[in-house]
Amino acid sequence: MPNAFHAPLATAALEAGKHVILDKPFALYLAEALRVAEASRKSGRLFMLGTNQRFEEGPQKVKALAEKGYFGKIYHLKASWRRRSGIPRLGTWFGNRKLAGGGCLLDIGVHMINLALYVAGVFDAECVTGAVYTRFGNRGLGGGTWGASEPEAMPFDVDDFSKALVPGRGRELGLPSSAKRSPASPSSRRWPCTGIIDAIYESSATHHEVRLE
Repeated sequence: MPNAFHAPLATAALEAGKHVILDKPFALYLAEALRVAEASRKSGRLFMLGTNQRFEEGPQKVKALAEKGYFGKIYHLKASWRRRSGIPRLGTWFGNRKLAGGGCLLDIGVHMINLALYVAGVFDAECVTGAVYTRFGNRGLGGGTWGASEPEAMPFDVDDFSKALVPGRGRELGLPSSAKRSPASPSSRRWPCTGIIDAIYESSATHHEVRLE
């Protein structure tokens, strides 16, 4: 289902008295997300966003260590995800801004941002600075096999590389985050995605890298 319909359909389902688990991205605009949250509150129904990466074994172990104070105070996290199997569903709504809302940032970048904030226990961002780039998909390059479907001749006008800096309020958390879709290569068949969280923490004055492959 195109991302543009996520928030409206979630709102409708909640208003109809249904519990909802919604795939990411949550919404295309903040106002849409707030309407979903309000519909959940008014209906008394449960709402959950499908940021499934936090439930993987690796992140759960890291989270448990963070909660035990193993890292001390985490004040810097760097998270990135590079999809080496290419751009999914090139030529379809998946790369169309009107229906998808965005490219790799909304597709895989949101996973890494959510995962890093989850590990650090910080969700109150002080501000957000970022940039997005389109270098491959708009030229018809980099198409991958993941989620392959028939091309629909839709223009590719979303990002295939993004980066952001998200300082966290009260915890002085710096979160540089990036997402990238790279042209497919033979080596991508085994590891189509690579996710990395790099954390700097006080207890050892060093950094800890967790690779999610």
